[in-house]
Amino acid sequence: NDGVQPSRLEKLVDERTRELSSKNLLLKKQTNELSEINTILEEKQQQIELQTEELIAMNSELNEKNVQLVDQAEYLREVNTLLEKSRQQTEEQAQVLMVQKEELERVNSELNELNATKDKFFSIIAHDIKNPFSTILGFSELLQINFNTWTEEKKLQIVNLIHITSENVFELLENLLQWSRSQQGAIEFNPEHICLKEQIDYVFTLLKNSADEKEIELKLSISDKNLCLDVDVRMLNTILRNLIINAIKFSHKGGQVYVKIELENKNVLVKVIDNGVGIRGELLDKLFRIDSHHTTEGTNNEKGTGLGLILTKEFVAKHGGEIWVESVVGKGSTFSFSLPMFVTS
Repeated sequence: NDGVQPSRLEKLVDERTRELSSKNLLLKKQTNELSEINTILEEKQQQIELQTEELIAMNSELNEKNVQLVDQAEYLREVNTLLEKSRQQTEEQAQVLMVQKEELERVNSELNELNATKDKFFSIIAHDIKNPFSTILGFSELLQINFNTWTEEKKLQIVNLIHITSENVFELLENLLQWSRSQQGAIEFNPEHICLKEQIDYVFTLLKNSADEKEIELKLSISDKNLCLDVDVRMLNTILRNLIINAIKFSHKGGQVYVKIELENKNVLVKVIDNGVGIRGELLDKLFRIDSHHTTEGTNNEKGTGLGLILTKEFVAKHGGEIWVESVVGKGSTFSFSLPMFVTS
């Protein structure tokens, strides 16, 4: 037993030794692996430290750029403020220029109208007054030379021609005088309470001879014979006289001229209607314009200047009314104007 016992002990020792040796090898291996892992971790740590330094540097750079952006934003705000002020100043200047432009256009329009007025005035003096006087002088000279040789009928014919021409010149001079005073602002607007029918009858009386010469009947149509309103009598007479004279002038012998009175929306509507030659469409818009010169002879070769219609439009406007015309060539014309009903009865 003593020989066997040591052998078993040695065997156990060997086994133990081998186990320890094996564990020692495993431990060394694990130690080596840990060492390698530690080396890797150290490398990673170094990389992290480098990346951290890079991130710190980038953050610093970003902070600098952020400061720059803040400065640029502040600069842009200042620039924007300056641009806004400049825009406001530009708009103000544009408004001033627009006002100046409108004022220049108004002045230019007034100058053009003054030039047209001046041209119209000189045209009337140079042509429309000179020619009738030449006619009067010529006929009166013929009458003087041939007074003892002409028959009474011939003399009466010449006297009638002189009379008609004189009436036309008188009408023209009266319109010219009123128009001139109107342009100078010398005509005051003095409305008074009048009966419209009485005033129209008065104008009919004034123009009866002119109508009788062409056998033209003057008619009045008015529903309320007591219709009264506030108007400037002289202006109203001029308006009615010019429109009715025109109707007579462009009516055929034996024709009729109607004056029709209507009430419309608290306005008095006056229509002067004839069944004469009518007016071409392209002339309608030019009738009341001072800058458009045109003349049309009447059915008995009566002369006209267009001044009466221009004056009529001005006087209607002074009453706060409007005037317009409708016409068909060969059938006649209707001149209409409105007068506000300041006072009614």
